[in-house]
Amino acid sequence: MAETAKRIGARLHGLEAGVAIDPRLFRLFGIERVPAVVVVPGGVPPCESRGCSDDPAPPHDVIAGNIGLIAALEAIAAEGEAGREAARAHLERLDGENR
Repeated sequence: MAETAKRIGARLHGLEAGVAIDPRLFRLFGIERVPAVVVVPGGVPPCESRGCSDDPAPPHDVIAGNIGLIAALEAIAAEGEAGREAARAHLERLDGENR
């Protein structure tokens, strides 16, 4: 898992994005299966309760299952709510890197 996070983080280097394998975030966003991509406009606030267990999740979109990063961002950009614009921005940045 550490190698996966490192590779994804390298692709997102310099972007307002990150990779986290953190049980607190799994609880906060109700992640029960992986891989999962969560788009949170404005980022994830610090936990207020122990382990984020009683914190309300900030506005976000999540997609989980057998899907790659770009396909997940495309799905959120097309059908998401809170994270639609952020997903579009990340796709544009990733597209710019691939040219």
